[in-house]
Amino acid sequence: MAVFKWVCSVLWLLLSLTAVDGLFFHAVVHCQFSDRNGSDALYLEKFFFNKMLVAQYSSATGNYTGYTKDTIRFAALANKITAIMEMQRRNSNNNCFSHVSAAYDALKVTVPPNVRLRSESPDSSSNHSGQLVCSVHHFYPKTIRVTWLRNGQEVTSHVSFTEVLPDENWLYHTHAFLEYTPVFGEKITCKVEHASLREPMLKDWGMTESQKVKIGMGTVGLLAGLMVLIAGFICYMRNTSAGLVEVPLSEASLMKDERPAVPQ
Repeated sequence: MAVFKWVCSVLWLLLSLTAVDGLFFHAVVHCQFSDRNGSDALYLEKFFFNKMLVAQYSSATGNYTGYTKDTIRFAALANKITAIMEMQRRNSNNNCFSHVSAAYDALKVTVPPNVRLRSESPDSSSNHSGQLVCSVHHFYPKTIRVTWLRNGQEVTSHVSFTEVLPDENWLYHTHAFLEYTPVFGEKITCKVEHASLREPMLKDWGMTESQKVKIGMGTVGLLAGLMVLIAGFICYMRNTSAGLVEVPLSEASLMKDERPAVPQ
């Protein structure tokens, strides 16, 4: 890296002497590749002055390129110095090419997500009595897909999602929400698809005991009321078909008093 530091110092001094406004110089090193073997690996040194690219070294061409009047003259001079070119070729290998396979393996690492389901109260504007939250934490890479299933079918209404946000240690997290009204026997599932998983992760939601008790009591009460209604209707129909009409006791007594006397 001695050459890199020397080039930075020379360029900064050269450009600062001709600058009119602020002095802001920085340099970055890139190692670009797309496969583990590094067959297309590219080593780049880029030099910026006041946020403008003024010069660069590329292993593809094996020399410097200048983009301003001063850096063009510098590049032409540096490219003629054999020692500098030889050191840059060694830098390309030591700082990039020899590390491609290890870097490629490190970047391919995936971390599976942790998934947790919970229930919470919905917003006051909601027409549903409950809301489920599917929290997905500590996964890598960032790309992920979270969906809701009702009895195996994807739900697209009354659902919302947060953005995928960074966590600590290069990991990410996100949340999915579903507004719902509990239905006895219904199966709600949070489905998570991620590069670290061979198959989708499915997290089922089970109703709490209190929810089951409430639904059970409501069902029993409805059935009992229905049975009473049916029994009353059957009794009414039987009385009607037999021609029997219920007469109040007071009216029956009055009819008895008004019967004519039988002559002796």
